[in-house]
Amino acid sequence: MNPIYLGAFIDKEGKISLEKGAYRCQRQARSRFGAWKLYSYQYIPHDWSLYADHLTMQFRPTDLQLKEFLPFVGHDVSLVCSHIINDDKCLAVLVSNIVSPVTAHHLLFDKIKHPHVTVACHNSVVPKYSKGLAEQYKAPGALSPVVKVRARLGVFDGETGKPYFGEDNV
Repeated sequence: MNPIYLGAFIDKEGKISLEKGAYRCQRQARSRFGAWKLYSYQYIPHDWSLYADHLTMQFRPTDLQLKEFLPFVGHDVSLVCSHIINDDKCLAVLVSNIVSPVTAHHLLFDKIKHPHVTVACHNSVVPKYSKGLAEQYKAPGALSPVVKVRARLGVFDGETGKPYFGEDNV
């Protein structure tokens, strides 16, 4: 395994919930994005790409961080997304909490300076752009209502190009 990052990976239903929640918030704020179009559940502009697939908890984890995280891989959690951040190139949501029956999130979540999920980006930027946006954004707009999405703790494996969720890799 080549661990690229440790994260909480969002399921398909959660991805749609994030997109719809962000769309509602943008519509209410009369966003500067202009007309959004619906493309098979995609409430994003036609020249943007939808992501909304994970929360990065640790990029390039050390051996110790990986060892501490592995017992929790495969556990289901809920991400509480409370605020939207955006500019003319990117749309993301801030994650205010991880609700979990296990304590894995305390290993890393409390250390993330600006926990967020990239929802969508203009095709001219990469999803990593949202990290800088989250760091500089001062007054995020509140999601109404707060969006809670299901996710599964895992390790993104650079060898397979997919998340690893444990021995069963469900």
